[in-house]
Amino acid sequence: MVLRMTASNITDAALDDLYARLAAAEQQGCMRTCLVPECRAQMDIVAALEGRVPARPEWDSDGWKLFKAGSVIPGGGYVCPEHAALVDAHRPQAITQADPPAVAARCTCGWASGWYRWHRAARGLWEDHLLRANGS
Repeated sequence: MVLRMTASNITDAALDDLYARLAAAEQQGCMRTCLVPECRAQMDIVAALEGRVPARPEWDSDGWKLFKAGSVIPGGGYVCPEHAALVDAHRPQAITQADPPAVAARCTCGWASGWYRWHRAARGLWEDHLLRANGS
């Protein structure tokens, strides 16, 4: 919502409303969601990087692990404390071949997908493997 008014129209009530909107916007945080499919856990990355307490206790970053880029998760991401051991036991690696161009996912537990031309297929297959390994 865009609020436009001239300086002569600014009232105490309008200022109170603006400050309330600003406070509400600050409470939203900059969220990161766990990489494990079906997990809805989130943390406030900005609060973590600034070393401050997040707006909500459930957004705390304690125990979260950074999952670095370079595997089937091109941009990397974060894993919540509940799933950190699961992902540690099932770290994926992307394997590529040139002719024909294709990618496969291989897991540290020994599981491997087939070859697929679409790179994102490897992530989806690894996520399915992760869910099965977790009993979902």
